[in-house]
Amino acid sequence: MKRCPSCGAENPDDAAFCSHCAHSFSAPPPGGQAYPPPPGAQAYPSPPGQPGYPPPGGYPYAPGPQYYQAGYPRYAGFWIRFVAAFIDGLIISAAFFPLNLIFSALSDRFYLWGSWDWREGTGVALVILFNLLRLAAGWAYYVIMTGRYGATLGKMLLKLKVVGEDMGPVSYGTAALREIVGKFLSSLICALGYIWAGFDDRKQAWHDKIAHTFVIVTGP
Repeated sequence: MKRCPSCGAENPDDAAFCSHCAHSFSAPPPGGQAYPPPPGAQAYPSPPGQPGYPPPGGYPYAPGPQYYQAGYPRYAGFWIRFVAAFIDGLIISAAFFPLNLIFSALSDRFYLWGSWDWREGTGVALVILFNLLRLAAGWAYYVIMTGRYGATLGKMLLKLKVVGEDMGPVSYGTAALREIVGKFLSSLICALGYIWAGFDDRKQAWHDKIAHTFVIVTGP
């Protein structure tokens, strides 16, 4: 374990950033620029001979592309994550369109035979089967994409990535915890767990906190 020089928090030896204040443990790039201050605060001048040094503890996230260029993580806010989730929803709906047609055709066929009733018998079985397939496919999409690439297609389009506390890739187990258990809990109570990302200092939703993950911007 190593102690963060900015806030004093303990971090794994291989961590690139502090899990508490996001302080970078690596040296700034040559020729980097001084970091801008938070809104309404005075500037943080670079120490002599150390251009682009990290801001002091208490400044939890980086709002501009200059932070990305200097290796400082930028956490993705609520609205950009909402757009990414909306894109993923469209992709999943498009993938399930053929199954919707099959289900609709079966519904019409059973109705013509006089045996269709979604409340009992074959109707109940078809409704349950359709929803289970859709749920399982959605879980598989999010877990596999997050575990293998760190991002779904929606996140990739917006240059977002899910990372662990060490700012490294997440495992399939962590992805499953985040995408299945965590998002189920986030969806409870009027989706408050998702909305939480809009007010959290490091933009973590409840499923991020449960899985110890962050969503960061990977480009300017």
